[in-house]
Amino acid sequence: MHIVDHLKTCHKTLISALLLLGCLMLPLRTTAATLSGRVIAVPDANRILILTEDGRRLPVALVGLASPPADKKDWRKIGKRHLQMLLAGHSVTVDFKTRSKQGVILGEVLHGGADVGLRLLRSGLAVIDAKSPPPANLQTQYLKAAKEARRRRMGFWQTIR
Repeated sequence: MHIVDHLKTCHKTLISALLLLGCLMLPLRTTAATLSGRVIAVPDANRILILTEDGRRLPVALVGLASPPADKKDWRKIGKRHLQMLLAGHSVTVDFKTRSKQGVILGEVLHGGADVGLRLLRSGLAVIDAKSPPPANLQTQYLKAAKEARRRRMGFWQTIR
């Protein structure tokens, strides 16, 4: 009986240690990361490809944003060109917490300290992504910018009645 009691105690201790370790590691998964690089491509109106200083090519999607609807193809092209003119060849900083299932970094893209996604929303060249809305820290200002662009009929909103 003594051995059985000892094994039960060891088992409880092991489980407690594993739970504690899991709790200690949890904040590591939810903390934001930051990376910097030069924009080397703009595949569409809400995605970029950056080259980091260590030579990695990383795809980045502007978190919480989507291109204008598919029936607004001209505005998608305009949004892509605008993003190219704004960022191509320039250095950006990306604050992110997650990646998509395909490995694309979903982050807030900053150029010269300004939020690029917010700029696109204000111009009416992007919309809030209904499937993947902006994170809580960006939600209020993103929703306000999108609402204001629609009210002022900016960008693709000018064609919607």
